[in-house]
Amino acid sequence: MDWKACAVDDLRKYNYIKIGIANSTEKLRCIEAQAEHGKLNSGKYSSSPDSRLINALVESERLRNNILLSKNLAKMIERGLDALSDDERYVLREFYMQEADVNMIKLKERLGYEMRSVYRLRDRALEKFTLAMYGVQNL
Repeated sequence: MDWKACAVDDLRKYNYIKIGIANSTEKLRCIEAQAEHGKLNSGKYSSSPDSRLINALVESERLRNNILLSKNLAKMIERGLDALSDDERYVLREFYMQEADVNMIKLKERLGYEMRSVYRLRDRALEKFTLAMYGVQNL
C-alpha cells in the first residue's frame, strides 16, 4: 500500500466527506420526520405501510452508520492537519484540498521559498500528516 497515495486521497476527499455528512444528516431528518408523521413514500418494493416503515428503518440505520464513519474519517483528517504548522497545513490545502490547480507563484510568494523548497515542505507536511492521522511508525 502506498501511504502517500492514501494520505493524498483522504485530503482530496475531505471537502466532499463534509458535504456528504451534511446531506446524509438532512436526508435522515427527512426520513425520520416522514416516518413520525406516517407519510412514507411507497417505493419499488413497498406494498404495505409495514413494509414502508421497515424500509425507512433500514435506510435510516444505514445513513446513521455512514454518517458515523464519515464523521470519524473527517475527524482523523482534521487531527492530522492540526498536527502541522500553519505553512505545512497551507501547502497541503493548496496542493490537495482546493478545486483549482496549484498556483506555484502564489505559494512561493506567500511562503517566501523557492519552488524546490515548496515541494520539500509539501513532502515533509504530507509525511507528518500521515504520521498524525494514521499513527504510522516506520515510513
